[in-house]
Amino acid sequence: MARIRQEDVEAVKERTDIVQLVGQYLTLKKSGHDSLTGLCPFHQEKTGSFSVSPAKQVFYCFGCGKGGDAITFLRELEHLSYVEAIERLASTAGVTLRYEGDSAAERRAAERRKSLYRANEQAASMFSTMLVSGKEATDARAYVAERGISPESIETFEIGYATGYAPPPGSDPCKQSSSTTGAATTTG
Repeated sequence: MARIRQEDVEAVKERTDIVQLVGQYLTLKKSGHDSLTGLCPFHQEKTGSFSVSPAKQVFYCFGCGKGGDAITFLRELEHLSYVEAIERLASTAGVTLRYEGDSAAERRAAERRKSLYRANEQAASMFSTMLVSGKEATDARAYVAERGISPESIETFEIGYATGYAPPPGSDPCKQSSSTTGAATTTG
């Protein structure tokens, strides 16, 4: 895989506020001139030894010794690779990443992946819309209501419905062509 250009990595670091990032995962309290503290997400503790410095854009835990920048925090907490962490932070920060040394084949593969992700998102949206408002889904709506699934859960988890689909016995519905009507199971 190609390397992300260093200037793009720096742009991601500049546009990412570590306090906002860490604040999405734990509660921080002001504890000094340039410090916020909270309970460390990397180990069990009762007294907060996890510290974030907004000025330096770093974190450090005095209990377990973990520390670093926003990229390290996200990598450690979400168990991501360096590239995955950069890509996620870039998406949030609105930074378009450029890669060094992309071959034509790598660019085509990346475009194909993006295309497949978009197609999957569109299919999930279509199946979800079908469940919520399709006239063919009356029985399905009654079924999910009977199961206690709220409209909010249907929206949150993108639960969908596809009409008239029954896979042949012993077949793998995931290997059928995209022209075949099928059910979509999505995760939000």
